[in-house]
Amino acid sequence: MNILKLFIVSVLLAVGAMAGSARGLDQAKEALLDQDYEKAFSIFSGLADEGNMKAQYFCAGMYELGQSVAKDEEKALHWYEKAALQGMREAQQTVAFRYMQGIGTDVDQEKAAYWYEKSDRRVSVEDAKALAQWFDPNNTSGSNN
Repeated sequence: MNILKLFIVSVLLAVGAMAGSARGLDQAKEALLDQDYEKAFSIFSGLADEGNMKAQYFCAGMYELGQSVAKDEEKALHWYEKAALQGMREAQQTVAFRYMQGIGTDVDQEKAAYWYEKSDRRVSVEDAKALAQWFDPNNTSGSNN
């Protein structure tokens, strides 16, 4: 098979996979709206494992809320980070907030600032500490330890 034919076949396979992924996302969202959380999670988790950032974000939310799975803040953070690493702004901001507050992880102001920066929110380490104190006025150190 020459290079042009190989390229065309590769493009067609990629387009087919993207269309299948979009259909899967639509089916999972419909199941979520119908409160069929088990079906939704099954579809989202399969797509998330394949690297679909939207599905990763939905999986994170389902772990965060305990929909069809046991509530698990660490797993939620894991999937939010997967989506954040692919450039999803909402996921980046969520990851930043979780590091700032120590949700599913230890408080880490530097990681919080990093993820806010990635999301174009431009928050310094000092800003992240101030935000953490705003959410927890009894915390003067900027950490939950």
